[in-house]
Amino acid sequence: MTQSDWAYASGKYAGDENFPVGSFLLRRGHRSAVALYYRFARFSDDIADHGGLAAADKIKKLRYLDDALCGRHYHEVAEPVRLMMIERGIPLRHARDLLVAFQLDATKRRYRDWADLRHYCLHSAAPVGRFVLDLHGEESALYGSSDALCNALQVINHIQDCVKDYRVLHRIYMPSVWSRRAGADEKALLAGRADRAWRQVFDEVLQHVEVWLDEAAVLSTAVQSRRLSMEVAVVYAVARRLVKALRSEHPLVKNIALSRWAYAGCFVEGVLRGRRRVT
Repeated sequence: MTQSDWAYASGKYAGDENFPVGSFLLRRGHRSAVALYYRFARFSDDIADHGGLAAADKIKKLRYLDDALCGRHYHEVAEPVRLMMIERGIPLRHARDLLVAFQLDATKRRYRDWADLRHYCLHSAAPVGRFVLDLHGEESALYGSSDALCNALQVINHIQDCVKDYRVLHRIYMPSVWSRRAGADEKALLAGRADRAWRQVFDEVLQHVEVWLDEAAVLSTAVQSRRLSMEVAVVYAVARRLVKALRSEHPLVKNIALSRWAYAGCFVEGVLRGRRRVT
């Protein structure tokens, strides 16, 4: 594993995500920890998603990173996050679980049903929220609502990126049993038109996403940290607005994302909600 692995970098950074990643709302020391964790996740994800790298090579590189997380050898990206998590008493599984998901990305192109997709999200998204909770010393009892929020954001992103995922990697995250039932043609993902069958699939997925968001609604008031409360409230507001946008616009016709004004509105909403806390 050498510097050449940086050649697989997508150029994407935290500011490109559809939700805030360790924003100014968090304490500076926590932001630096989130930055290390994100750097590791972004580096690993870019390997898994690289269109010119064979699946076997992706698996080899990702397993090397997992070994590095376990201290079996040195890697410049894995070592800093490993030391940070050990120093702060955060379980390494929150980083290692990401690598499980990315190895799935290297080989898996379809997801059969909602349970199959949920299993993926529990490795690709849920560990992020669990890491942030543990970083702040929050109770593990909050994992469930955190998982729901992170999983919802992950699936929202799958809908946003459905055209790119299919074009570049021939990967479809939408449950296959639902797309077959709706009569959705995979080739229609590239047609650039408001396909009715895929609209039906997206709406069914969004219904399940909304259930997750209902489960996650308590998280911002349940955490003890006021700063984290604000951050969670912002993320939640972003997720709700994205679902609304995905309901009203067709993901196969346009790239759906929040405007700067809408994003700013989510920050104001989150800050006000967090400031109402008494702890």
